[in-house]
Amino acid sequence: MLIENIGFAYREKKVFDSLNLFAPEHSITAILGPSGCGKTTLLKIISGQNKPFCGRITPKYDSIGYIFQEPTLLCHFNVRNNVEFVLKSVIKDKEKRKAIVKMMLEKVALIDAAEKYPSQLSGGMAQRVSLARAFAYPSELLLMDEPFKGLDFALKKKIISLFCKLYEEEKRTTIFVSVFRLSLCSILLPGKITTFSPIQTLLTAITFYMRSNSICLAKIARSLLFPRYEKVYTKYYRLFPLTIRHY
Repeated sequence: MLIENIGFAYREKKVFDSLNLFAPEHSITAILGPSGCGKTTLLKIISGQNKPFCGRITPKYDSIGYIFQEPTLLCHFNVRNNVEFVLKSVIKDKEKRKAIVKMMLEKVALIDAAEKYPSQLSGGMAQRVSLARAFAYPSELLLMDEPFKGLDFALKKKIISLFCKLYEEEKRTTIFVSVFRLSLCSILLPGKITTFSPIQTLLTAITFYMRSNSICLAKIARSLLFPRYEKVYTKYYRLFPLTIRHY
C-alpha cells in the first residue's frame, strides 16, 4: 500500500501535511508514536472514515478489517453471534458461517465460551473474540488501533502470540499502530524489524543481544543493531514506522 502526500486537518488544526508511507503487501507495518501524534487519524483516513484534503492511497481496498483499542463487542450478542455478525453481509450460507465461526473460536480457544455474553468475559477473552471476529471476516487489509492497550504484560504477550499465529496462516496486509515502546514490540513480535528511531534503539538492541539466551532474541537484536532507516515526516509530527517481516 502506498500513501502519497496525504494532508489532513481538523478544522484549522493540521494533522498531516504531505505524509508519505509505503506498507508492503502481505506484511505487518507498525507505526509507533506518542499519544496525539495522529496514529488513529491515519487509520481512519486509510479506512475511508476521514477524507484528506490532498493526496491519495493506492490500492483501494474493497474490504477492510478493523481491531479497535477496545474489543467493541455487541453486548446483546453472545460470543458466537458477535463473530458471526460480521459475516452476514459477505456469506449468505448460514451453515458456512457457522463452520467459520466454530473454526475461529477453536483457534482462539473460546469454543467453550461461545454462549457467553461480553459482560461475562475477562479482558483477555474479549480481546480474543475481537481477534476471531477480525480474522473471520475475509478482508484484504487489517487495521489495528492499539488493540493490546490496557492489558498487563503477560496477557499482552499471550494475545500478541495468538495474533502472530493467526497472521501466519493468511498473512494479510496489516497496519498496526501503538505508542512508542520498541522493547515491547521487539520482544513479542517475531521477525526482522526495520525502524527509524533514536539512539535508544541501539542501546536497547545491545542490551537484548548481551542478555539474550535464545536464537530468536539474538536475531531480533541483530536486526535492531543493523537497521535500514526509513524516515516518515509530517510538518507537525514525526511518526516512527516499524515494519515487521516474518522469516
